[in-house]
Amino acid sequence: MNSIYDFLSSLYGYFDDGSVLYLWTLPDKQTHPFTADALTDMAATAERLAPIHDVYFGVGSLSQPLGPYERAKNDYVMAIPGLWVDIDIKHPVHKIQELPPDMASAMDLLQNNIPPSMIVWSGYGIHVYWLFREPWELDSPEERASATELLRSIQGSVKHAASQRGWKIDPTADLARVLRLPGTLNRKIPDNPVQALVIERSDARYNPSDIADLLPPVPVVTGQIRTEKFERRPTDGPAELMLRNCRFLQHCQLNAASISYAEWLAALTNIVRANDGIDAAHKVSALDQARYQAKDTDKKIDEALNMMNPQNCEYIRSVIGFPGCPQGGCGVQAPCGWSLSKVGQARAVVRGIPAPTPDTVLTSEVLGALAVLKKDDQLEYTRFKATCKGRVNLNDLEKQVKQHSRQVRQDSHLHVVQDGEKPGTRMLSNTVPNIPVDLALPTNFKFEQGGVLFIRRTQNDDIMAYKAVGSPAIVSERVFNVDLQTEKLELCYQYLNGWRKLLFTRSTVMDSRKIMRLADFGVAISSESAKYAVKWFDSLLDANQDRIPVTQAVSKLGWRGDREFILPNFNPKYRIDIDDDGSQRTMSGFTVIGDRSEWVSRMQYLRQSPKARFILSASFAAPLLRILGQRNFIVHNWGGSQDGKTATLWAAMSVWGNPDKLIGTFDTTSTAMERKAALHSDLPLAINEREVLSQNRKNDINPLLYVLGEGRGRGRGTKTGLQDMATWRTVVMSTGEGTLSNAGSFDGVMTRVLEISDGPLAHDREFARSLYYVLPKHHGHAGPEFLHQLLAADFGTIFTAYREFQTAFRASFPDRIDSHIDAVACVATADYLASAWVFGEPWEQAKAGAMATGMHILAGLVTKTEASESGRAWEAFVDWLAENQDRLKERAVGPRLGYIEKAANPFDNGGIFVIRSVVDQFLTERFSSSRKIIREWATEGKIESYNHGGKTRYDAPSKALEGGFRARVIKLKEFNLCTCTTNSGTE
Repeated sequence: MNSIYDFLSSLYGYFDDGSVLYLWTLPDKQTHPFTADALTDMAATAERLAPIHDVYFGVGSLSQPLGPYERAKNDYVMAIPGLWVDIDIKHPVHKIQELPPDMASAMDLLQNNIPPSMIVWSGYGIHVYWLFREPWELDSPEERASATELLRSIQGSVKHAASQRGWKIDPTADLARVLRLPGTLNRKIPDNPVQALVIERSDARYNPSDIADLLPPVPVVTGQIRTEKFERRPTDGPAELMLRNCRFLQHCQLNAASISYAEWLAALTNIVRANDGIDAAHKVSALDQARYQAKDTDKKIDEALNMMNPQNCEYIRSVIGFPGCPQGGCGVQAPCGWSLSKVGQARAVVRGIPAPTPDTVLTSEVLGALAVLKKDDQLEYTRFKATCKGRVNLNDLEKQVKQHSRQVRQDSHLHVVQDGEKPGTRMLSNTVPNIPVDLALPTNFKFEQGGVLFIRRTQNDDIMAYKAVGSPAIVSERVFNVDLQTEKLELCYQYLNGWRKLLFTRSTVMDSRKIMRLADFGVAISSESAKYAVKWFDSLLDANQDRIPVTQAVSKLGWRGDREFILPNFNPKYRIDIDDDGSQRTMSGFTVIGDRSEWVSRMQYLRQSPKARFILSASFAAPLLRILGQRNFIVHNWGGSQDGKTATLWAAMSVWGNPDKLIGTFDTTSTAMERKAALHSDLPLAINEREVLSQNRKNDINPLLYVLGEGRGRGRGTKTGLQDMATWRTVVMSTGEGTLSNAGSFDGVMTRVLEISDGPLAHDREFARSLYYVLPKHHGHAGPEFLHQLLAADFGTIFTAYREFQTAFRASFPDRIDSHIDAVACVATADYLASAWVFGEPWEQAKAGAMATGMHILAGLVTKTEASESGRAWEAFVDWLAENQDRLKERAVGPRLGYIEKAANPFDNGGIFVIRSVVDQFLTERFSSSRKIIREWATEGKIESYNHGGKTRYDAPSKALEGGFRARVIKLKEFNLCTCTTNSGTE
C-alpha cells in the first residue's frame, strides 16, 4: 500500500481536505469516491481491489462525489495536480501497432527542457506527469479552458515528435481522464497480469506558466466540447452521404477490427449527426464484433450528441494522424458536413451520379443540389457541368437550375424582405410598444415582435435578412463592477408572456461561441444565428451610448467609505454582482419577511439568558469593527446537544435574514470558507456544528481559525499571475459539542476565540425548538434598522461608549486576555446600541444590561495563564516526560530522551537533562514554535539558560552517553525529580 499511498500523496498532498478524488475499476465499471484527507483509505481500497480488478484513478479532483456507476465529466473537474501524457509501446495487446518499439524510444519523444516529475510504467506503455507546485484550481470556464489548452499543447508536442517517426499517440487531454494507478495490476492479458509502477521520480515542480513558456510552437488542433445540446433539423441528410464520400469513414469501416478508440470516436461523433445517425453508428461499430457492445455504444452516442462537437477534418489529419485525405481537402470541414450542410449534401448528390444523363440529372433532387452549388460552390458546379457536356443540354440544365434557385433561397435560413421593410433610424417602440427600455434601432437591423433580423443587400440587389434573435431582445443596462473594474450587460428579452432579464459579462455577449449560454435561459438563438446576435447587441450599444443606463455594482458587502453600507435591498446606489451559485444562495438569504413585533417579542424572551443575549449582540457587532478599530474575533458556543446552541445561532442570524440560508458549515474547503468570509465582510459569519469535521480536520482546525481571525486569505497563483487576495472584517459565530481550541492551539488562536460553554437555552428547550419554526417566517427587520441608525449616529460617541466598557472590564478582570476584553467590549457596545435602537430600551437601562452581560461572559473565559502557549506546552511536556521516564535511564528501550543526574551534594539540586532535538520535535509537532517556547520557559525559570560568548543559550553539551557520544541538552529546573529518580540509579 505504501507505493500507492506515496504516489497519491505526491499528486494530492497539497489539495484541500474536502477535494473529491475517486478510483474507477474494470470490468465492473464502478466508481469509488474519496476526499483528499483520506488518501490512506483510498490507497487501502486500491490495494484491496487490485487482485481482481484493473484499478484506475481520476487525475482531476471533483466538486462533488460521484455515484457508484457515474463517470466524471470535464465540467466536474475543479483542480488538477499537473499535466500528463499516455504513450503506448508496441505490443500485441494494442490494436494500433504504429507505436514506439521500446521504452527508450518513447522517452525520446519528451521535451528535454521540461523534465518530468514522475514516470509510471503502465504495463504496456508509460504515463508521464509534470506536477505543479500547487493545485491548479479551475474555478471558472475560462480557467478550465486554459488548463485544457495547456494539456493539449504538451501532449501535442509529444504527438508531433511521434508523427515525425511514423508513430501514433492516443489523445488523452480531457480533464476527466482516468489513468492506471501504479501499484496495481494491468490485466490486459488476464493470465499474465503486469504490475504498474513508478519507474522515475524527481523533485521537478512547475507553475503552469513555466510549462507554457517552455513548450515549442507546435500547432494543436482541438476536439472541442459542445456548449449546447445538438439539435436535429429537417434538412439533415442520411449517413450514407458521408459514408460514401469521406475516405476516413471508409477507412474506419474497412479496418473496423484494428482502428484505435480515438479513430472510432472521431467517426462516431460525425455519423450520429445524420438523420439516421444512431442506427448507422451502431451498424458501423458492429463491424468489429469483438469490441462492439450495444449498451456501451448507446452511452457514447449520447455523450457525442450532448457533450461533443463532431471531430473535424483537421483534427482527424493532424491529431489522429489519418493520411488518406485528398490533397487540399474534400470541401467540408468535418465528415458530417456531407450529410448536414446544404453545400455538403449538394456535393454528395452530384458526386453520386456515376454517368450524367438527362434522366439522372434533370431530377428535383439533383437540380436542387446544383442550385445550391451554383450559389455557394462555383468550382464544384463548373466541374459537374463539364462532365455533362455532350450528354445533357447545358442550356436546358441552366434554366432548370435557375428555377430551383428561388426555392433554395426560400428554404434556407435567409428571409426575403419585402419592399419598404428596409430599416431606418427609428425607435424600437415603433414596432414593439411594450419594450422596457426604448432604444434607437441600429442600421442594418429589423426589430419586431417576431425577433431581430440582420439585413444586407446581395450582389444581385436582393435584400436578405438573417435571423439574429428569435424574439425581441435588447441591452437594458450596463453594470460596472467597481470592485473588479469589469462591465456586464443586462439583457432584457421577451419570454412567453413577459420580459426576463439576464446579466452576463460583456465578453460573453460579444463572443459568438460564448453567447450560446443565453439559449439555456430561453433566449431564442442558435449556433446559426449567434454571430448575428453578437452583431445586434454590439450595434445596439454603439447606437445607444447615451440611452442605455449605467449602474455601479459591487462584489462584496459591508462598508463603502464612512457613510455607505452595502446590504441586499438596502443601498439603491449599488447593484450586487456575484456569479458563483453558493454566494448567490447566501445573497438570497438577506430578506425581510414577516412581523417585526413577533420577532422582537421572541428575542426579548431570549435576551433573558446572558449567553444568548451576548451571541445575539455579537451579530450586531460586526458592522462596528471598522468604527472601533477592533480586529476579527470568533464567538464559539460549545456544550451538549439539545441545549439551544444552534437555535441561538439561528436567532443571531435572523437579525439579517433567513438563518437557514445564512448559516454555513465547517465541512467545506478553505477556499470556499475564505470566499464566504469575504462576502460577509462587516457582517457576521455563522458556522454550525464543528462535529461535521473528520477527526483529522478537527485536530487541524487551527490554520482555518487563524485565517478567519486574520481577515486575509491565502495567496494563490494562476497561469497569468496572482489572484486577488480575499479580505474581510467579521465576527465569526460557531457552535459545537467541543471547544475549538486545544492544548496545541497557537497563541494567535487562543486570543481570537471567545469560547462560551453550555447551551444558552438549556433551561427552555421548548422555546429553543420553536425558533426553528418561527424564524424562517419572521426575520431580517433588525439588521437594516440598526444600520440606518448607525449611519446617522456620531461615531465618536460610539467609540467613547466602547472605551467605557473596556475600562470597566479591565478593572474587573485584570487576569483576562486583553484581546478577549476588547472583543467583549465591542459586543457590549453593540448590545448597548441594539437595546436602544431595536428593542426600545432607555439608554441607561441598555448600558446596564450590556455591562452585566459582558461581565457574565468574561467570568467564564480563560485567563492569561490558562491561555499561555508556553504554559500549556510545559504542562503537556511534563506529562509526556513522566509517561516516558524509562527512556531517561541507561539502556533505555527505544530512542533515548536524555538522562537524570542526582545531586552530588546537599547544595546541588542535580537535574533532568533532555536532548535538545527531542524537545524541538515534541514542541514542533504540537505547538507553533519550539524556539519561542523554549525562550519563554527560560524567562519563566523552568529551564536553565547559559551565557555563551555574550549570547544566551538554552542548551549545553551533555555528558558522554552510550558509545561516547555527546548531545546538546536542556536542563529542566521546575520538575519533581523524586518520581523520576526512584529506582533509576545514578547515571
